Amino acid sequence: MRRYPDHVIEKIKREIDLPALFRAKGAVLKSTHNGGFECLCLFHQENTASMKLNVVNGIWMAHCFG
Repeated sequence: MRRYPDHVIEKIKREIDLPALFRAKGAVLKSTHNGGFECLCLFHQENTASMKLNVVNGIWMAHCFG
């Protein structure tokens, strides 16, 4: 798989509004105590939020995928 240069990845992290992107995909975001968000996973049905969104670092993690 091709890897993008670090400067491209950093630019994307700076310019993409992750909460807005997740909301546009149907996520209902709940604020967390550390300034991030959590929501139900966008990739499968679940009852407990396993997807975490860290807006400071510009990353997201789906705990169901490890």
